[in-house]
Amino acid sequence: MSVEAEGIFEQYQNTKCVVDLGCGNGHFLSQYIEMHPDFIGLGVERRYKRIFKTQKKLEALGARGLRSEIEDFVTASPDNFWDEIWIQFPDPWPKKRHECHRMIRLSLYFHLNRILKPGGRFCFLSDHAEYWNHLMELQNTKKLFPMMQSLQGDLFPNEPSSLFKQLFLHKELPLYSLIFRK
Repeated sequence: MSVEAEGIFEQYQNTKCVVDLGCGNGHFLSQYIEMHPDFIGLGVERRYKRIFKTQKKLEALGARGLRSEIEDFVTASPDNFWDEIWIQFPDPWPKKRHECHRMIRLSLYFHLNRILKPGGRFCFLSDHAEYWNHLMELQNTKKLFPMMQSLQGDLFPNEPSSLFKQLFLHKELPLYSLIFRK
C-alpha cells in the first residue's frame, strides 16, 4: 500500500465509516455521504486521475480518497473495521488470460468478512452476471455471512447512482445486486 495510506486507518477508527472500493470519480460516494451524514467516507481507487477528481469532491464533505490497489487495501484493513463496503461495476476482465486482474475472487470474499464490523454490510452492484453469480456461489458454499440478499435487478434504488449505474439504466441493461451482512 502507498505511503499516503500509512495513517489512514487511524482517521476512521471508532467512527461509523463507509468505504467505496473502486470509487471512480467519487460521484456515488460524495452523494452517499450527503444523504448519510452520520457516515465518514473513504474512496479507494487505483487510477491517479480518478482519485484526484474524487479527492476534490470529498474534501468538502470531510471524507477523502486514497490511491491504492484494492487487494492491497483490503489486505491492510484492520479486522472488524468498516461499517459498510461498496463495490459497484468492477471491471469484468472477461478473458481467461486476464483473470488475475479480477477484483471479485475468493481472497476478496474472505477479506470482506474479516474487515466488516459485526452487523456491517457489503453492497455489490454490477452489470456483470458472472461476478454476481460468483459471489453468490462463494456465499452458498463458504457461508461466511449470516445474511445474504440478492436480486437480478437493483437492491439500491433509494441510494445515489454511480455514473456507470446511470449509464446502464439509461441503456436498459440488466443489473445484478447483492448485500452480505455480517
